[in-house]
Amino acid sequence: KTPHTPAWLQAIGGLSVGGPDMHTPDAVERGLAELETARRVSGISLLHGAGWFSFNTECWYPLQYRLTADHLRNARTYTDALRAAGGRSSFYTNPLMLSRATPDYELWGRDLATVDSKGRVQFTEHNTHHHPMCLPYPGAAWARRYLQAVEGAVLAGKPDMLYMDQLGAVPAHLDFAPDRHGHRHFGEWTRGSSEFLGTVTDALLPVRPDLGTFIECPNPALQQTVNLSYYGTNRVLRYVFPTYYGLVGSVDVVSPEQALATAQEALLTGEPVTIHYASLVKATAEQQQAVREIVALKQTTDPTLRRARFRDAEGLVPSEGVETTVFDRTNTRYIAYVN
Repeated sequence: KTPHTPAWLQAIGGLSVGGPDMHTPDAVERGLAELETARRVSGISLLHGAGWFSFNTECWYPLQYRLTADHLRNARTYTDALRAAGGRSSFYTNPLMLSRATPDYELWGRDLATVDSKGRVQFTEHNTHHHPMCLPYPGAAWARRYLQAVEGAVLAGKPDMLYMDQLGAVPAHLDFAPDRHGHRHFGEWTRGSSEFLGTVTDALLPVRPDLGTFIECPNPALQQTVNLSYYGTNRVLRYVFPTYYGLVGSVDVVSPEQALATAQEALLTGEPVTIHYASLVKATAEQQQAVREIVALKQTTDPTLRRARFRDAEGLVPSEGVETTVFDRTNTRYIAYVN
């Protein structure tokens, strides 16, 4: 199964991290300034960030996702302003964290938490029982609770993309409370994750068919439902699963040389590139131009390459110093190269 990818996302070319707190008086002005900088140095016009919710700390997930009417208006004003300027926005969420410090946990969260064989609550990235975050076991039940928190932000705030962190990245956990989570047996982590994503997208996409979705790391089962993975894509995955895509690169600020090399790799795989625009602010004019040209080329060619099959360098004998890949379509071959 291959998910529907909106036309705008097929031609996006790349993503950058950015965007201010949307609930400050100068949010639109600052957001447009970041968009202009990202375009100037990289050609990228999609900004990904967490500025849509207040109290930017994991200690209150998912309570902080429930925006007030004023917050929803602020978010929509911001996303509309970026779109009017030709940009796009992405909202960060973390669906594999549930705070034990909120009333929600006692009301229903405890029943959705992942537990070990002794019934003790399991945690995500923090191996301590003093940390407030627990790990909800993914599935349809948790998806419905997650939607209660984020649906308003997505439908009224209208980001162009929704990011669901940690999915595809957190190792599978045995389910020692399958009856509580609506599962048949102990080993349904991936199936539960698929159910989670299916429930979320089934609720949002009929209302927002232009919404793009992405998760943290590649997972063939999960990428039947979402458009992209954030980290970890590579040529082997592209070859084996040619209809699944990831972002090439990192959200970290890297050297201009590494940013350019990342853009070149993305050109060769037909996937969008991730470059933090700060990586290129102090780059030379030639480096900035090279990245802009690659992103512009990808915005033109990536939609066409999606109709072909990535074959890596199969059947090619490139000249010395030239790196090539090939995409096969019935009676047509597309060759990408960099030197």
